[in-house]
Amino acid sequence: MTVLGGILTILTIIVLIPILTFSLQCFLSLLPRAKSKVEHDQLPRLAVLVPSHNEEAIVHGILEDLKGQAKSGDRIIVIADNCQDSTAEVARSLGAEVFERTDLNDRGKAYALRFALERLEADPPEVVIVVDADCRISPDCLAQISYLAKKFDRPVQGSYIFGDQNDSAVSNLASSFTLWFKNHIRPLGSLRAGMPCQLTGSGMAFPWHVIRSVNVANNSLAEDTTLGLELAYLGYPPLFCPEARIDGHVPKEWGTLVQQRRRWEQGYLESIFSNAPKMAWRAITHFKPGLLWAAFDLCIAPLALLGIVWGIFALLGLILALAGGSSLPLVLSGIGAVAMGLSLVLGWLFHCRDKVPAKAIVAIPWFLVRKVGIYASLLFKREKVWLRTERD
Repeated sequence: MTVLGGILTILTIIVLIPILTFSLQCFLSLLPRAKSKVEHDQLPRLAVLVPSHNEEAIVHGILEDLKGQAKSGDRIIVIADNCQDSTAEVARSLGAEVFERTDLNDRGKAYALRFALERLEADPPEVVIVVDADCRISPDCLAQISYLAKKFDRPVQGSYIFGDQNDSAVSNLASSFTLWFKNHIRPLGSLRAGMPCQLTGSGMAFPWHVIRSVNVANNSLAEDTTLGLELAYLGYPPLFCPEARIDGHVPKEWGTLVQQRRRWEQGYLESIFSNAPKMAWRAITHFKPGLLWAAFDLCIAPLALLGIVWGIFALLGLILALAGGSSLPLVLSGIGAVAMGLSLVLGWLFHCRDKVPAKAIVAIPWFLVRKVGIYASLLFKREKVWLRTERD
């Protein structure tokens, strides 16, 4: 009983560390901060890349936003990657440049970006911005992230928000709620601490020499996360810009959402095991606090998985205590539950209650139950290749 109590205590502490890191980020996000000021007369020359695969029905939205914000000399480039529709023709008709690419072996966003960057070598911009074709961006978004990228010579990530508060599917609302924490609240807390954030996929700005310092085609299922980690490791940790907003959409069909999340979460979990240890070691041996923060930030598993694992440990702690063993694992489980619950409630109240209805919080237990199947499938059916998420 003593041995079992000791093992469970150690495992509970290991899981408690990312929970406390998550809570610290959420609490720091509540601190006030002056908004970033943009010097519009010092904006860099841009190349805005829009990776697209069969996006003829939706690409006009993001191109309208980009054309309204681009300056003279900026380039808006749609990468028509392995398209079987009229994405290229639609983009040209709206005034965008088009890079067409056909390669059925190397498929996906990362390879499309590498292709475009190679073509830009002859006349490189000062800053490269990447936005997904199915997004919309807030006014002045390009100016905000490009100015910070030039000023600090670092990658910059805007606030990439998902969801529709009018969505009737509670699972979709719960998914949107968790993504608010992943893509806005946690990075905002990191910013308050003067620490880096992760790259989340759309609304990313890179100084030219920074993006060319790595191979963007990293063959990862979570390619954007891996790219941000590689840049942080090289001394270019991403910076969060909460004023720049990018709006995406959670797939309305549960099967489509499962496909999307399975691929991304498998890639993210693989990144934790392959990158966090070496990042933490380098941070400690070279005294790089930002890199150590990035390693702890990376170790925060997707909230649904973190909640499921924590529930299992809490149950085991309760069983151990009732059997006459140590009550320490149960106490630690209670601390983690309070910290996470308080963080979720405060994050919702201060950051997204006008965007995510309260029923999304009530739906979280049902959302966790439904996601058990996703995590179970990762044990038996692992994703190996990039698959495009179907559009609604």
